[in-house]
Amino acid sequence: METQIYTPKEFPELFNLKSLSKQAVAYHIKLYDGYIKKLNEIQDEYKTINLDTANHNYSHHRSLLVEKAYNYNAVVFHEMFFENLISKPFEPECWLKEKIEKYFKSFDTYIRDLNATVRSSRTGWAITGYNHTDDTIQNYAIDSHYISVPIKISPILVIDTWEHSFMPDYGIDKAGYFEHLIPEINWIIVKDRLQKAISDV
Repeated sequence: METQIYTPKEFPELFNLKSLSKQAVAYHIKLYDGYIKKLNEIQDEYKTINLDTANHNYSHHRSLLVEKAYNYNAVVFHEMFFENLISKPFEPECWLKEKIEKYFKSFDTYIRDLNATVRSSRTGWAITGYNHTDDTIQNYAIDSHYISVPIKISPILVIDTWEHSFMPDYGIDKAGYFEHLIPEINWIIVKDRLQKAISDV
């Protein structure tokens, strides 16, 4: 059985951010690398699994499937989060703002809703996603890496809400973390993701 081998990507731009300290970024990158290492170990182990022992109560096969989803989502969400940060802030383009304002009435309302989503998410993620079912843009809170993940949603903006993402610099002040992070969102990446999501409909 052929399985994909995942390799860590590099994100040098993260070390130029004002919202996150270099030490916090270094810890975060190390954690991301760990998810990739475990994902590859799971992929490797899956090659030799005895499929005849599969069972929904407990089996090694079931455990590998669950942990594969957990680690895979962790890799993807981290990469999207790292990619949508930039050290040189700029305003989102009119096209993107108009698309967002269609569903949130104003861009400020969207940011307030996203802030509330960040504060509502436990250990997990806050995402803005394009909904392929009803052609809308909505915010979603995801706990862990694989709980409450919405179906037919393309994430266009991802914010890490696990404690390791904000506690090194902000303690328990998650709202302060968001307020410092939002000016360093790479809105070009967000726009590109939205355009791709819409074209895939």
